[in-house]
Amino acid sequence: MHTINSLLPTEHIQYIIEDANDRALFVDPSFLDALEPAAQIPAFDSIDCVVMSETVPETGLDLVDYESFIDAVQRPRPEISQKRSP
Repeated sequence: MHTINSLLPTEHIQYIIEDANDRALFVDPSFLDALEPAAQIPAFDSIDCVVMSETVPETGLDLVDYESFIDAVQRPRPEISQKRSP
């Protein structure tokens, strides 16, 4: 897990994402303008971009809102037996 400074130049953001082999980005909506130009690298094709918002803003990025992402990745918990051993 790491952070990305949204004030960095596009090339630096791209390098950080590629070097870290990111699988998911959790993005504040205010960072989308800086992220959109950086998304023009092949590494973005395999990254889930999750916007930390209840709605997905209009953008050229393939985004999902946080709640939908969590719903999609939650796994059911196994049932725990309530029976007690004698």
